Amino acid sequence: MLIPASYQPLPDVSTCHNESLVFGGVIAQCANSSAMITHVKCRARAHYPIMHTTYINATAPTIGVVGADLLGSVGSFKRDKGYTESNSFFYASSPLSEYLGIDLKVNATLYDSAEPKVTLVLKRESTGATIDHGIEFNHIDLNVQAINQQSQSSRASTLYDISASAPTNTSPDKPRPLYVPSVDRGEVLYISATTTACILRSITIYDLYDPEVSA
Repeated sequence: MLIPASYQPLPDVSTCHNESLVFGGVIAQCANSSAMITHVKCRARAHYPIMHTTYINATAPTIGVVGADLLGSVGSFKRDKGYTESNSFFYASSPLSEYLGIDLKVNATLYDSAEPKVTLVLKRESTGATIDHGIEFNHIDLNVQAINQQSQSSRASTLYDISASAPTNTSPDKPRPLYVPSVDRGEVLYISATTTACILRSITIYDLYDPEVSA
């Protein structure tokens, strides 16, 4: 049979059925609610806001403000051309974690001649071994210009399309949910993120699930 994993309410609180034999609809409601708890509610999620300095030497002597967002550029105003940055984001997966969705907020670097891109690779925390060779967001996926003429803020997502089979790529693929092999589910993982000509403002990692799963 199929177990619905979408939201299912518990039986009405006014009908407790204490010391009563129940069957039919009440049993179905309890079963559906239990399925919701195990397949939807008890899922893993992580959110990381990422801070960047906004201090600019050129304006500090004039304005006299240290650490302020002086030009509204949220940390992306003064970067070298082709600027790259690497970060690791830990994720405590659950035993049900199979596919991970990713939401990003990025700022493209001002006046850069390089194409903005973000590469994400999923690794095992205990050994550092790669378990999914990952994905790469190009400037189109990130919704920013290829060659920036202004500091741009944008959002991007892997969306929610779950593949019927595990990915087999050995280099970063186009954006898709990251895959957690069965042996790594319930373990602490991390996503290695590398950005070029842009910086991450935040990243959200979360479990995806099928609306219906086999019993």
